[in-house]
Amino acid sequence: VTLSSGLAAVAVALLAVVRAGDHVLVADSVYGPTRTFCTETLPQFGVSTTFFDPLVSSAALESLMRPNTVAVYLESPGSLTFEVQDVPAITAWARAHGVVTFMDNTWATPLYFPAMAHGVDIAILEDGSAKPEEVARALARCANADLPVAAITRLAVELAPRRAPVAATETP
Repeated sequence: VTLSSGLAAVAVALLAVVRAGDHVLVADSVYGPTRTFCTETLPQFGVSTTFFDPLVSSAALESLMRPNTVAVYLESPGSLTFEVQDVPAITAWARAHGVVTFMDNTWATPLYFPAMAHGVDIAILEDGSAKPEEVARALARCANADLPVAAITRLAVELAPRRAPVAATETP
């Protein structure tokens, strides 16, 4: 999916997975607008968010998980603070618990960190500098390379935003 902004990509991706009553774990180093979306918009849909230290181990995430946790949202390196998370360990933990993983991969880009190859379910990349025709050409090249539709869709989703810090905090 290609959208007009990184925040739109974050919102569409999260809202495709969460429902009223769900809980989301979010790295504390996410892009500021993503944090605002999680603290101000998701509660309007009955979704609660817990922010966690981006350097937390997957074992420590266990204490933050609730029976209604459905997603973990990562950003590595983190926005502005650039902490690098142990993405393979966190995604393995999430998969073992049936939790969907999202990753804002804007800073690393798929060139330097192929998020999906490291277990991420939904990767998001913002490229505010890309012109729509450049994105269309990139997708056309993928289509012409006989990639399956799922791979083209994943590449398109790997086109969205960034973040800001705090300690383990929570919205209602």
